[in-house]
Amino acid sequence: MITLALCAQGWGQEAADVLAIRNAADVALNAHDLDTMMSHWADDVVYNYAPLPAPLEGKDAAHAFFTGLLVGFPDFATTEGRVLVADNIVVVEHSTTGTHQGPWMGIPPTGNAVAAPHVDIYEFEDGKIKRAASYLDAASIMIQLGVVPAPDMPDLTPSFVLPDPEPTGLSPIEAATEMLARWSSNDPVALAKIVHQDMSFNGAGVPVTLDRNAYIGLNEVIFFPAFSGLIGQPTSMV
Repeated sequence: MITLALCAQGWGQEAADVLAIRNAADVALNAHDLDTMMSHWADDVVYNYAPLPAPLEGKDAAHAFFTGLLVGFPDFATTEGRVLVADNIVVVEHSTTGTHQGPWMGIPPTGNAVAAPHVDIYEFEDGKIKRAASYLDAASIMIQLGVVPAPDMPDLTPSFVLPDPEPTGLSPIEAATEMLARWSSNDPVALAKIVHQDMSFNGAGVPVTLDRNAYIGLNEVIFFPAFSGLIGQPTSMV
């Protein structure tokens, strides 16, 4: 696990305190001790599990969601990757595994093993998790369960020779904002100039890790044959 702490003083707590609360909840989840896990969540918590049509509101709704998850995947486990802390926000990159041995989301048990990368964002208030969001590759999960066919990946070779990356001199948050703006311009050449030479990309529905060339090729496919006028807007920056 790599932990980067970037000032956690939004509600009078140190980064270590924020992490301790989040880590305790995570340890309880891995132990399948949902009562202990939920003791770290606020009663009026809002949990946004991105594949669902609407966020879950309240601790009881979140508890019911995780109860269903453990019914569907009795051997569910999560392994942490990078952890970032800023003010009262904790961002966790991790992976989950489990075997589909019970009904889940209306899907009868398939017996299939599933592995899925996640990014979770936790917002704290008064020592409790006030808001949580889970962003994951739902398409990959459905493919692994066998309920959705695996897509045929198109050729991801860019139509042009990629220019060298150009340093921006921007802070990480400013650079992320600039990258999103270039992506929203649907201009793959401008996007390539802000992408590091050694970048790697994992994305929803993409079964392999992409290098810089394939990443730009993927975005060409998205911008032109598939969609046009796509715009990305940040919901938060930490």
